[in-house]
Amino acid sequence: MFTNFQRKKIEHHFNIIDFNQDGVLTQDDLYNHGQEYANLIKVPTKDYIAKEIEWWNKMNEVLNIKQERPLTRTDHMKAFEIVMSTSCFLQVFLWDYIELIWESLQLQKTQGIHYERFAGVMVAEEGIEAKEIFDLLDTEKKGTLYMHELYYYWVSYFYSNNPNCPSKWVFGKNNA
Repeated sequence: MFTNFQRKKIEHHFNIIDFNQDGVLTQDDLYNHGQEYANLIKVPTKDYIAKEIEWWNKMNEVLNIKQERPLTRTDHMKAFEIVMSTSCFLQVFLWDYIELIWESLQLQKTQGIHYERFAGVMVAEEGIEAKEIFDLLDTEKKGTLYMHELYYYWVSYFYSNNPNCPSKWVFGKNNA
């Protein structure tokens, strides 16, 4: 069972991927989100759309939905609860997504990203918000975030119950 803090973060995530902001998720929402994300970081869209559709398929599988239908906020929350408590799918999915980003940006796994790239990668509003979030995540103040650090923050975003953990901002400011 999620805490209120986790629930708010996952609701924020829902709002990000509900592309048309109609309060339900469809395969089109995830397709459009993947396409926009790829366009934002200026890379080919095919692999990002495939990752989003992989998530869509997993949500439907864990919810035992046989026929495509829009997923409500409640469905989304329930799918997260099932996935987070019964498998390592989310951790693997997030690692694969981070690897895809690094590959798309033509970075070696040992290379980091600076603020300018981070703003696009995190889909945070460029400018003050993205800079604030980058500075919170760059706890060692080295000016670079590495693949393993962003992976940790992504996983921590969903699993952490610590409201002081910088990961709560990894997908933009929210009301958690």
